[in-house]
Amino acid sequence: MEKKLYLVTRNDDWDYDEFDAYVVCATSKKQAKSFAGSLHGMNPDNCTSKLIGKADDKLEIGLVLTSYQAG
Repeated sequence: MEKKLYLVTRNDDWDYDEFDAYVVCATSKKQAKSFAGSLHGMNPDNCTSKLIGKADDKLEIGLVLTSYQAG
């Protein structure tokens, strides 16, 4: 499957010391949202994933960049 880059953002309210968004290399929107469960404060059910581009073949599936709201 082709690897793509997705921007995943929260739809719910967030507070300090929580993640509110991330960029991920994944093969589907569903897989992209699944990474939310591993980040403090994020729930895949409260996130939206948006395709932002094609990933380089050398990039491994996983988190590329996160946004954390430090207090």
